[in-house]
Amino acid sequence: MIDVKVIAFDDRQAVADLQRLPTATIISAGPHCPRSISPTINLLKNLAGRVPILGICLGLQAICAMIGLTVVRSQRPLHGRLRKIYRTANSGLLDGLPVSFPVAAYNSLAVPMPSILPRCWQITAVSAEQEVQVIEHQRLAICGLQFHPESFLDRHSRPLLRRWLANNEVHYNCNANFSANVSSCLPDNAGGLST
Repeated sequence: MIDVKVIAFDDRQAVADLQRLPTATIISAGPHCPRSISPTINLLKNLAGRVPILGICLGLQAICAMIGLTVVRSQRPLHGRLRKIYRTANSGLLDGLPVSFPVAAYNSLAVPMPSILPRCWQITAVSAEQEVQVIEHQRLAICGLQFHPESFLDRHSRPLLRRWLANNEVHYNCNANFSANVSSCLPDNAGGLST
């Protein structure tokens, strides 16, 4: 059984309460841009390496902003439509899915494919417009999806949610060195997970 607590990004007390370490955190979609949700980005910085984190839509954008990537208006905004994405690297999260598959898109903002990616991070899927669709940390349980695997439109990526929950339950409970590996991926300046 999963105990879910929904917290608004601007509820500073509830965000502060999350420092008590939930089992996992999902940062989901919202009507804002990463610049306007600084409490959420601060939460990401504080929980990174301590609990598994999954960012969906704005959550992916917040993860990317936290590590210094740029968030811009999407070249092709889509709301409630399918967008084909393309796998760019091997990923445990995407195992079993085709090399390209349609996902449910609900976004006006996007993260363009960067020319340089901070150490420890990997982009594992992009759109035809070369916008980041999946980003994963290579050692920590942090990943972001630009699309909505929970949408009724999406038939291919629902297993992602099940896999993320199953993988991170094992990862969180069995990896004694989970937190010890964090410092090598933290930048000196921002406290986020880049360089």
